[in-house]
Amino acid sequence: PGRVTCVRRQVWGPVATVTLGATAAAAAGTAAAVPAAVTAAVHTGIDAPQLDGLPCLDIVEGRRVTGERVYSYALRLVPDEPAKVFESAPIMGRDEFVRDRIAEVERVIKDPDLTPRQRMSQLQNTGTMLFDQFFPEDMQAYLWEHRDLVHDLIVYTDEPFVPWELVH
Repeated sequence: PGRVTCVRRQVWGPVATVTLGATAAAAAGTAAAVPAAVTAAVHTGIDAPQLDGLPCLDIVEGRRVTGERVYSYALRLVPDEPAKVFESAPIMGRDEFVRDRIAEVERVIKDPDLTPRQRMSQLQNTGTMLFDQFFPEDMQAYLWEHRDLVHDLIVYTDEPFVPWELVH
């Protein structure tokens, strides 16, 4: 038996762990050995002691074997409870979608005719579109159920393209 564990780290700590377990055996006689089925499990969790007790969201971008982009989310809102893990549906057209949202933000910020209230409302609308696009429905429901606990949220990710700070 053997096991190989790979840990993906970011500055403060691990962001994902992949473990591969296998058993090596000699082939019996001349018949070819039939390999056993292989399964893989990815653990995405908040493994950063310095964030203990604080509401935080860990976002990891991944690819399925089909090439589809998905996001795994580990969300901890309730102190002393383990993080809840969610996965997005495959994200299609992410680059164009994000580019269009950033263009909206630039337009809103540069529009001299908007009042601060109108500007905030339009930015929240953009953030709502991001929320709907990237967060799965079960995660949205969990966030709504615990909305009173979300005052400040630490977002922990190395995904550089989505403006997560705008999600509303």
